[in-house]
Amino acid sequence: MARKTRRVRRTFTPQFKKDAVALVLGGRTVNEVAHDLGIARSLLQRWKAQLARESDVPTAFPGAGRLAPQAEQLRQLQQRLRAVTEERDILKKPWRTSRTTRSEVPLHRRPPRRVPPAEPVPRAGRLAEWFLHLGPATGAPAGCAQ
Repeated sequence: MARKTRRVRRTFTPQFKKDAVALVLGGRTVNEVAHDLGIARSLLQRWKAQLARESDVPTAFPGAGRLAPQAEQLRQLQQRLRAVTEERDILKKPWRTSRTTRSEVPLHRRPPRRVPPAEPVPRAGRLAEWFLHLGPATGAPAGCAQ
């Protein structure tokens, strides 16, 4: 059984790409330059289109891990939007200590209100004593009046 060889992905520097496109723009055909450099014709055509699309030459081939300035700014703005949205969602969530019904005890109690002094009840007389009267005690201790 034949072993499959792993294809290695080649990477090219931005300077190499610019030089290859410069050869094509200098008058040589895309097929000639691609054959001489050992790269695919479609790859060279893609580099030529990228260079034509970008007005700023240094940002034409940003490379792996490096983004064009507009793409980098867009990525940072999206990241900031995600963070702010998450903060907003957290603040929208009800806290466990917040009251959901009126019957719950409030977490922060108000200071007690000052209660005005009680006025005597008219014609109360000996009402309190009457309420406390329990009747004759059975087996009352000595010295208790009945």
